[in-house]
Amino acid sequence: MDSSARGSPFLVHSGYMEKQGRIFKTWKRRDFTLYNNGRMVYKADANSDELLGELDVKFAAIESNGSSVSVKTEKRVLKLRCDSNLETQQWSGAMKRTSRQVSGELTEQGIFIELLWKING
Repeated sequence: MDSSARGSPFLVHSGYMEKQGRIFKTWKRRDFTLYNNGRMVYKADANSDELLGELDVKFAAIESNGSSVSVKTEKRVLKLRCDSNLETQQWSGAMKRTSRQVSGELTEQGIFIELLWKING
């Protein structure tokens, strides 16, 4: 069943990461939000209402290495950096679980573990 049929999308993970530009390969700090339906959006900062971009990670290939994460979709490769290896693991894990959830592989227990990790983390 499609996650959109289960109700409104809910937040899975959020926080700051650095994003490498598409044309100019500079790194800029952005506020990212990942939802259970695979939609990931980013803004200049948490207080901004203007979305700078979004992508669908449902069918993306997620690769992590040290403090960096690559999100490969059909349309682009998004290169991200986190402040620590732990944050990289949290982000890449959340993206991978969201992708599996959309395809029906994540159970309610997996959602509970993610929420518990956020509460205790």
